[in-house]
Amino acid sequence: MGSMLEAALLVEETYAIDDNACLTLVATSLVLDSLLRGGTLKQQKEYLIPFLQLEGAPVCSLVHSEPGDTAN
Repeated sequence: MGSMLEAALLVEETYAIDDNACLTLVATSLVLDSLLRGGTLKQQKEYLIPFLQLEGAPVCSLVHSEPGDTAN
């Protein structure tokens, strides 16, 4: 696995080209990677199991903002 810096650069460069592709590639890792690397067993059971179910829609979020953008 690469470093967090490499991951951040990959996300930034991918987002610059196609934000939809970037969000698709990154969305699941927002929760899953953090839980797998640093979550306690209790947290993994509480959050990973529902996320991996075939029914329902787990929710996660990735937000981008630029100075002077309408979101600011």
